[in-house]
Amino acid sequence: MDAALNALLDEWVNTTEVREPNRRQRTLTARFLEPHLSAVAALFADLRAQTDRDVAAGLRDWPGPKPYPEGYCREIRNDVWARLKRLLAGRDNAAGGPIAGFLRGFLRAGGLAKPIWGDLRGAYLQNAIQLGALYVDVANDTVDVTKPKIEILPLAGSGMRAIRTPEHFAELAARYWKAPVYTNTLIPAVSPIFPLLILVDGELRFGPTQRPLMAHAVRDGFRPAERYLDGRLDDPHLLPAPVAEQVAESIRGDGLDPAVGAVRTGRPDPADFTAAFAAFRSSSGPFRDIAAFNRFAALFRPFERVMLASGRPGLVPSESAEVR
Repeated sequence: MDAALNALLDEWVNTTEVREPNRRQRTLTARFLEPHLSAVAALFADLRAQTDRDVAAGLRDWPGPKPYPEGYCREIRNDVWARLKRLLAGRDNAAGGPIAGFLRGFLRAGGLAKPIWGDLRGAYLQNAIQLGALYVDVANDTVDVTKPKIEILPLAGSGMRAIRTPEHFAELAARYWKAPVYTNTLIPAVSPIFPLLILVDGELRFGPTQRPLMAHAVRDGFRPAERYLDGRLDDPHLLPAPVAEQVAESIRGDGLDPAVGAVRTGRPDPADFTAAFAAFRSSSGPFRDIAAFNRFAALFRPFERVMLASGRPGLVPSESAEVR
C-alpha cells in the first residue's frame, strides 16, 4: 500500500469514527467546557436555529420522504458542524460570544472536535459531534420531533460507540432501518469490501460504504468480510430471486464495467468468493495504491445503490457517506 492510500485510510477513520477520550481530552473538557455546558448548549441551539431558518426559507435542497426535521440527522449535523467551523475559524474573536472564546481555547490547547458516526445505544445509526469527552447531538429531534433539538452528554455515558465490522453494521441497519440485509452474492468480485446488500425504501444498497468501516476492512486484509460471509452463502441470507434478477438486469443494462466483476444470479459459487479475496489481496488488487483505488471507485460507485421502482429499476447517485 502506498503512502497516499495509507493517508486516505487514516483520514477515513479519523474523520467520523468515535474516539475514546484519553486523559488529556478529559482534562481539557473539564477545564474549558464542563463549567460552561449551558452556554455550549445555547451556542449549538443558535447554530441549529440558523439551519432551521435556512431550511424554512428553501435554502437547503434536502429531498426526503418525511417532513423536516424527521430523518435529516446527517444533513442537520453536517450543516451545524460547518457553521461551527466557520465561526471558530473566523477572525472576529467576539463572534459567538464568550463561549466561542472558550471553544477556541479548547482547540488551541489540543481539544478534539469532530463529527462522529456510529452505534447509539444499539438502536440508531447516529450522527453527532464529539467535543473532547462530550457527545453533542444537534439533531436530537429527527426521530421523535417532540424531543429537545440539542442533547449534550458525557461521551462515556451516551451509549455512542464505533462500528467496525460488517456484522455490527448489518445488525444495526436491520434494526434501525427495519430493512432486510442479505449477502452480496450479486457481484461476488466486490464482496471483500462490500459483503452486504441492504434493501431500504425500495433501494438496494451495497455496503457498508461508510468510510471508517471500509478503512478497517482494507487494513484488516479484508478478513471482516471473509468472516461475515462464512456461513452466509445460503438461504435465508440470499437476495430473493425476483429482486436479484431485476437488479441484475438494471446493472447490466447500465453498463457495469467488466473490470468490476460479473453480475451473478442463482445459487452462489464459493469459488467466486475465493477468487475475489485472492484478487483483492494480490499485488495487483484495487487497494494496492491510490491510483488503483481511484479507478475501482470510479467504475463501481455508480452502482452502489440501485432504485427498485415500478417498471425498470434505475440507478441513483451514490455517496459513501454516513447516514442516520
